[in-house]
Amino acid sequence: IPGTLSTIPARAFGNDTLLTTVVLSEGVTTIKYNAFYKCKRLSSINIPESVTSVVEGAFETNHAIAEPLYNSHLFVYLPGSYEGEYVVPNGISVIAGYAFKDRANLTSVILPASIDSIGIGAFVGVSSFKYLTLLTPIPPKHDYVVFSSEYMPKMVFVPSAEAYTAYTGDSFWNSASYRVGYNSNGICYTLNHEAHTAKVDYLSASATEQADYVTGAIEIPSALNIYGTT
Repeated sequence: IPGTLSTIPARAFGNDTLLTTVVLSEGVTTIKYNAFYKCKRLSSINIPESVTSVVEGAFETNHAIAEPLYNSHLFVYLPGSYEGEYVVPNGISVIAGYAFKDRANLTSVILPASIDSIGIGAFVGVSSFKYLTLLTPIPPKHDYVVFSSEYMPKMVFVPSAEAYTAYTGDSFWNSASYRVGYNSNGICYTLNHEAHTAKVDYLSASATEQADYVTGAIEIPSALNIYGTT
């Protein structure tokens, strides 16, 4: 697709069951709603640096895509085959709408300090969602729906006491459906993540709910921070 075509229109290739490979040229800036919806054989597509906007649902139900789709600043799509924890690459500032939608085996996502905004429905339908870690101290902008009401993360981790204050002061992030916590080292650890050897200074309410997964010794320091209180 030439760069002279700046926008891939809505449903441009929707339901094309023969399409296997797409090459987008620099100059393409926008991919509209359902542009590649149900392209069941599409296994290869690139996201040029010029792309700044991908509307939710652009790649929905594309089961042949095996690798995450993103450029240096925009994360677009995580394939359904991913499970466990996924770390979004450094430098990404925008999570596109529906980027992680319906990833039933995804349990944890770490967003880098560069994150500035999260698109509509980015984590809708993530039925095994446990932990979201945001390494940015400033709460990112977000759409009115980010999570499913029935599949909220159990914990949202942030990088510092200052960040904790900022997030808990934001009505969206200070939700009754999950808790916000932090670790002074900049990354939060919970006891049901395997093979972590770092000490913790924060224990979540659900930290030991799956303690049978712990494979090593647990060292608890003399002072703990519990929801902002030492």
